[in-house]
Amino acid sequence: MGTKRGIHVLPVLNVFDHVIQLHLRPLFMGLTKQYLRYAASAVFGVIGSQRANITYVTLRGGEKGRYVAVAACEHVFIWDVRKGEKVLILQGQKHEVSFLCPSPDGVHIAVGYEDGVVRIFNLLNGESNVSFNGHKSGVTVMSYDALGARLVTGSKVWGMVLLNKEKKLLTGSADSELRAWDISYLEEEDAGEQTAEPVVERTLKDEIIRLTNIKASAKIRWVDVQSCAGGELKVALLLQNNTVETYSLKTSDRNPTANKTARLTLGGHRTDVRTLAFSSDSLAVLSASGDTVKVIRTMACEYALCSLFVPGDRQIILGTKGHHREVWCLAISPNGDHLVSSSHDKSLRLWERTREPIILEEEREMGKGSLVPGETEGEAAPAGKKSIETVKAVSLQCC
Repeated sequence: MGTKRGIHVLPVLNVFDHVIQLHLRPLFMGLTKQYLRYAASAVFGVIGSQRANITYVTLRGGEKGRYVAVAACEHVFIWDVRKGEKVLILQGQKHEVSFLCPSPDGVHIAVGYEDGVVRIFNLLNGESNVSFNGHKSGVTVMSYDALGARLVTGSKVWGMVLLNKEKKLLTGSADSELRAWDISYLEEEDAGEQTAEPVVERTLKDEIIRLTNIKASAKIRWVDVQSCAGGELKVALLLQNNTVETYSLKTSDRNPTANKTARLTLGGHRTDVRTLAFSSDSLAVLSASGDTVKVIRTMACEYALCSLFVPGDRQIILGTKGHHREVWCLAISPNGDHLVSSSHDKSLRLWERTREPIILEEEREMGKGSLVPGETEGEAAPAGKKSIETVKAVSLQCC
């Protein structure tokens, strides 16, 4: 490397490489190798995963339309929408939930997973004693018969319905085709007869009338509808911002109006989580997304890409869009006096902590077009903005 810049990366990396080889080589001389393994222990900040649908369920003969089931990564959460409380967790294993289907009697719920497995859970105690392994890819749709004795499952099929006293099956998939299937159950099969090709007649028997429009607070990912006594229609929406909303309307009214009855939300992120960090005492977790950073409390931020705790755990540092491009990585010295940042603009920046107070608005005005102290013109171009534009330290107040 040249001598114009004050950072020599290659010699440090070479020495570090020798040290690593010196200490790790004896570990691999034996016949066995030791690895670290981390197992998932909890999920927090999740109302409902976007990969699976939302569905109404009934618990212990309770009120119709009061409970909803949603996927939460590999688990299933049962929410009481009236109280806004989580009342039951159906524990999963290691694969994400892909579809939910409650039984007609409300006692069981079928849960499909991304690995093609289907498990039947008892909603009374949350236990699962039955599982099916038939698909090679994720389960995308399921449907019970009227008695709840048979379950139809599909993979890479996006919708299906049983018709004609459960003798016909209508399916739709990503190939833009609608297919009708004849169903013959095992006890009714006759080996001597050849199955004829099903004939689908296109006839219009029902008229579909739009009752009303429902304007949700965010984009809708999944919908479920429940018909209740007195002509009441309950609608549950799983939104793309980790929120569940429920609405109610009277179908008997001349001009039905949908009224919001509940909204389930937590202190979770509304956009993708991009960075995580543990405090030094392992008592706090920092998480940041495109609009908020959460640790003890929620604060607004720019689009965060990396983060860390300052030694002492009283401040945090976020990397957003500094230098002239995105800041991808941060590293801080053990005493917290120096910080190194790397960016997509192929530059490294070394920051030194100062004791002087910083007022953000004044610093932005003064920093327009100026260089970082200690730099000369063109030395580190194009990364020539003040630190306040790249790295923000947020002081946390103790509870």
